[in-house]
Amino acid sequence: MLAQDPSLIDFHVIDGDSTDDTLDVVRRMAPSVDLLSEPDTGVYDGINKGIARSTGRFFLVLGAGDVLRPGIIAKLADRLAAAPPHSIVYGNVHWVSLNRIYDGFFTKRKLTLRCICHQAMFIDRSLVDRFGPYDLRYPVAADWHFNIRCFADPRVQTQYVDEIIADYEGGGISDTVHDTRFQADLTELIRASFGTPYFLLLMLHRAWRRVRGIRLRGIQRRLRRMTARIAGSAPQS
Repeated sequence: MLAQDPSLIDFHVIDGDSTDDTLDVVRRMAPSVDLLSEPDTGVYDGINKGIARSTGRFFLVLGAGDVLRPGIIAKLADRLAAAPPHSIVYGNVHWVSLNRIYDGFFTKRKLTLRCICHQAMFIDRSLVDRFGPYDLRYPVAADWHFNIRCFADPRVQTQYVDEIIADYEGGGISDTVHDTRFQADLTELIRASFGTPYFLLLMLHRAWRRVRGIRLRGIQRRLRRMTARIAGSAPQS
């Protein structure tokens, strides 16, 4: 963030009442930044607080280990200023832990199966007024829920830019924790938002993943039996 043009950003740090040296690091590196440190109920509670404190037209969310590409705000400033009301402008991230670029242009079909990385999204604050803040019922996938609702609304304008917006560290809760409530609600959310064809797509995708998992477990069992037989027949030294 400190490598961006300061005249173009409204920068807030939201901390969940850290007890390590996080606050000292922030104050040393960015002494004038708006810093809030207090207990929260999860990541999206903190994000909602940051959105409420911000004043710019668009917001973008970064995690503690994520890094905006130098100069990216200035590079996209004219496009953001020209975007129509109720817009989402998004690009790609470099997913550091996987060493890959994620994930190009999104359609309803693609969003049915996976989410845009919020580190790549500039979201018009008016959409929070329209749809409400991130839903705290979904501790891991509240952004996916929000994005589906946006893509389903014809009044929302989405624009893809073929740029790497940020380096996404990976390894956070979205990679390591299963959002059981969201996955349970996703099928009806897709049916209501995108329609029956996308609901069927999701069901087929889930069935395929279950079959693949069964096949992989079967292969693993056979490999374990083969390994045990080989170990049992090996001469003892």
